[in-house]
Amino acid sequence: MVVRFLLPTAPLACFYIWQGINGAIFAAKTKPRVAGIIWFPVAVLLTISGARWIYSHWATGFGHWPDELLIPMWAISAVCALWMAYTGQSLVAAMESSTWLARWLKQPLGMVQANPLRLFRYAGYLTVIGVVLIGIMMEMRVARENLHITDPVNAEETVTGEIMAPEVEAGVWLHSHTPQESVVMARHWPTVYHYAQRKLIWFAPISDPGALLDGILRHGVDYVVVVHHASPYYLPDDDYCFERLSAAHAESFRLVFQTANLRIFRFEKKS
Repeated sequence: MVVRFLLPTAPLACFYIWQGINGAIFAAKTKPRVAGIIWFPVAVLLTISGARWIYSHWATGFGHWPDELLIPMWAISAVCALWMAYTGQSLVAAMESSTWLARWLKQPLGMVQANPLRLFRYAGYLTVIGVVLIGIMMEMRVARENLHITDPVNAEETVTGEIMAPEVEAGVWLHSHTPQESVVMARHWPTVYHYAQRKLIWFAPISDPGALLDGILRHGVDYVVVVHHASPYYLPDDDYCFERLSAAHAESFRLVFQTANLRIFRFEKKS
């Protein structure tokens, strides 16, 4: 899932999460035994699932923000749910009614006139500020590389996974080796258009040779960009669609440029 697709619904999602947390706290206070019975198997399953994820990815290593950090939280919540299911008491109410805990949370820490509850609140503020600063730094890093990029292949590995190096290479070649009035057909046409500065037609994920040829003739396409993607965004991929087209009309296409995962064909128009 691409993160940018979630941004429009992020405020609504945060609202539902907040309401869900309030509902869970209310249920834990009013019906602790029911809440414990329901949550205990869920927390156990989440803990087991996380442990299996660690085991299956042990050889390849983990990501930058590993999901396994959530496993202790699931395990602790399972213990708390089991305690509520067994005793029938609310953990939140027990903490609030605990005299020693309430006294510890409210009393000053030594010579510093700040109690633990206030320190927890400040720690939450600092955590939010830290997350925001990390996000700003990541965005600044992406912006710097976008402005000063010299090696698209390495940039694809270091910052953004959607730089589409083959499309960039195709656009640069088309800009240098084709007439300005040329019409190009490409799957990811915005990227090719940015570097080629030529009229672009979308290479639709259609494997029907007749439909593709009809589109090429109707739009006056001169060049077709064919990229082999390791993880295609659209299926079927460029090469699969073009192979069927080329098999049916081999005499109409001439290879003019080729690299490892990129081919550009000239469409030979019949006079």
